[in-house]
Amino acid sequence: GAERLADGGFGRVGRNFGKPRAEDALERLGFNGVAARAAAAGENQAGELFGQDAGVLQSSGNGGRGERGAGPAGSFQAGRIVLGRESGDFDQASAAALGGVFATVLAVGSAVAQDKLIAGVDGTFAPHAMPKLGGGVEGFNIDMIEAIGAKMGRPIEIFAGEFSGLIPAMNAGKISFVGAPTTVTDERAKNLLFTEGYLNTYYQFVVPAGAPDITAFEQLKGKTISLNKGSAYDKWAQTNKDQYGFEVAAYPTNGDAVQALLSGRADVHMSGNTVAAYAVSKAKDKMKLTTLKVDDGRVWAAAFRKDDAATRNAVEEALECLKKDGTLVKLSEKWFGVTPTADQAQVKVYEGYGVPGMPGHDATPSKAKC
Repeated sequence: GAERLADGGFGRVGRNFGKPRAEDALERLGFNGVAARAAAAGENQAGELFGQDAGVLQSSGNGGRGERGAGPAGSFQAGRIVLGRESGDFDQASAAALGGVFATVLAVGSAVAQDKLIAGVDGTFAPHAMPKLGGGVEGFNIDMIEAIGAKMGRPIEIFAGEFSGLIPAMNAGKISFVGAPTTVTDERAKNLLFTEGYLNTYYQFVVPAGAPDITAFEQLKGKTISLNKGSAYDKWAQTNKDQYGFEVAAYPTNGDAVQALLSGRADVHMSGNTVAAYAVSKAKDKMKLTTLKVDDGRVWAAAFRKDDAATRNAVEEALECLKKDGTLVKLSEKWFGVTPTADQAQVKVYEGYGVPGMPGHDATPSKAKC
């Protein structure tokens, strides 16, 4: 019991679940917090639960208290524990009793932690996640994540950060999954697990509302295309400009590139399909989407650690229900101003778990109960 307390049991609760959640678990067991600071010597530091201080429990039932003291288990030093007695050293009986308590604390802490998931998003990627007035973020992915949590019966906390840091944060256990739009590629799928796709992703062209539609790449000849400098669209345009005879006008932000189209400095704007649709939905009298697009069949999906198939599967089952009940269609209409067709990822339910044809796909029939 003493060894468990010192070397793993106690520390693991705090290390995995943090001080507030661990304290909540203790309160559920009938303890009302930390009675005193206790010493933790050598390698056996129990203090990780409450930061630098090793916590000693105070029982609300017997008014027990803790004092600095030494225990019998090697270098383990525990607070003197009083459990229904006026005083006494940390003896074998007390150790055994507390060993059971901390095993229970650890189990309850695990259950508390399981109640909540943390989804990482890029909080500056409109219309998927963007700052809102009054604080927080809003967007298609925010609404979708909240709807997934409702279907699962589990709260999902939103963590907004730079996209480049989300996968490392997930692999480090800081977040549960990446809820930002993440393109499923063969390389990524070898290292991560993905849900099935929830949005198709492709390159979209935009022209002024009064301009003729563009249906073929040959119609780009002699035109200037505005886009975000350094983006995937910029790479495609630089690669294909000589073949199709157009000029490239690259701008620091996508917003600047859209303004170039509106001001007449560009004939065509190019960006991702959802971003383009969102921009057009805000200025339908000034811009329109073209028939022409660059589509290689890729999808956006939620990403998970390679060893977390259970959470991936649970999220995917909820996602499938959102497709079946029309939630993703409604969110697409709300945020993109378009109604997806039956063959698009917002509607189509795919076989098994993950993206068919990609590493990590599990052909086991889905257990979604909608």
